[in-house]
Amino acid sequence: MTAQWNDDVHHALHTAVSGERHGYYADFASMEALAKALTHGFVHDGGYSSFRGRSHGAPARGVPGYRLVCCLQNHDQVGNRPAGDRLPLTALKLGAGLLLTSPFTPMLFMGEEWGARTPFPFFTDHVEPALREGRPSAGPASSRASATTGSRPTPRPRTPSCAPSSNGASSRTRSTGRCCAGTAI
Repeated sequence: MTAQWNDDVHHALHTAVSGERHGYYADFASMEALAKALTHGFVHDGGYSSFRGRSHGAPARGVPGYRLVCCLQNHDQVGNRPAGDRLPLTALKLGAGLLLTSPFTPMLFMGEEWGARTPFPFFTDHVEPALREGRPSAGPASSRASATTGSRPTPRPRTPSCAPSSNGASSRTRSTGRCCAGTAI
């Protein structure tokens, strides 16, 4: 194995620095779970998951830590929150300290290295009307946003810019003819 993504470290770090304990985070709510993630790689190593209601995972025996890629925040964990909110700065500093001194290969999320405060809302360019409306619930993340902001904004797709590229052509998809150039957030 060259490398493997490891959500268990993210979940354990996140619950430790944020205090979130709902949904799948419930399996990672203890300091013992954080210690296990940081020393063994996986919390779910074949034991019982209360969130799943069954045994889950396998141990990482013999896998060196550098082969496990871990993060504190990523596009899924931030972008799927209804407000696209990032961890508070104090939580980010604590979590980054743990992640960067762990035996794992760290992945830093866009702007995390300098403490970006800008939201990173879910964005897309779906043509289907039902998908354009976004998701009113984004798993464990959505209840935190409503609890901290008092509202639950529905993510909306951003209208991308159709500025010409360097060769003068606009960025439109072949299948729909719609603009598909990226938008800075």
